[in-house]
Amino acid sequence: MKKVHIIVTIMATFLSASLLYSQNSRSVYLEFLGASNGIGVGYDARFNKDGSFGWGWRTGLGFGYSNSNITAVGVSDSGYDFYDQSFRLAVPLEINYLFGKRASKFDLGAGAILCADRYTSKTGAKPHNEMGAIPYLSTGYRLVTEKGFVLRAGFLTLYDTGGNNFVFWPHLGFGWAF
Repeated sequence: MKKVHIIVTIMATFLSASLLYSQNSRSVYLEFLGASNGIGVGYDARFNKDGSFGWGWRTGLGFGYSNSNITAVGVSDSGYDFYDQSFRLAVPLEINYLFGKRASKFDLGAGAILCADRYTSKTGAKPHNEMGAIPYLSTGYRLVTEKGFVLRAGFLTLYDTGGNNFVFWPHLGFGWAF
C-alpha cells in the first residue's frame, strides 16, 4: 500500500505542476509496445509556458500479455513452477526533453516502468505475482501538427535486471495535443 501511495503522490505532483505552469503543452496518446509493454494510453506534458519544446514528463497505463514458457524458481514447495501465460500492468514514469521549435521534435527521456506481473499456468501451477521497476532510456521522434495530431515513434533501451543485459524495445503512438 505504501508503494501505491508514493506512486499516486508523484503522479499528482507532476499533473498539478503541468496544469499550473504550461499552456497547450499536454498530449494524450495510444501507445503500442514501448513503456506500455503492449498497448496503453499515455499522458505527456511540458513544464515551460511554451509547451512545444523543453523539459516535460509522461505517465500512463499499459497492459501486456504473453504466451511463453517461464520458469519461476522458489515459488512452490518443489522449488520451481512452470508458467505458460503472463499478464503485465505497467505504469511508466518519465522525465523527457524535446529538442526543436517546429512540428518535428527529437525526444529524449529517462524513467522507469512500474510493473505488476501475474503468471498463470494451464497445468495447475499456483498463480505467481511479482512487482518491480524497469529502468529505461527513451529516444524518439515526435510530430505535433497545427491541428493537434501527435505521432510518436522511437526506441526504449531497457535494463533487464533478471538477465543482466540491455533490451531495445520500439514504440509507436498516436494521439492529440491540447
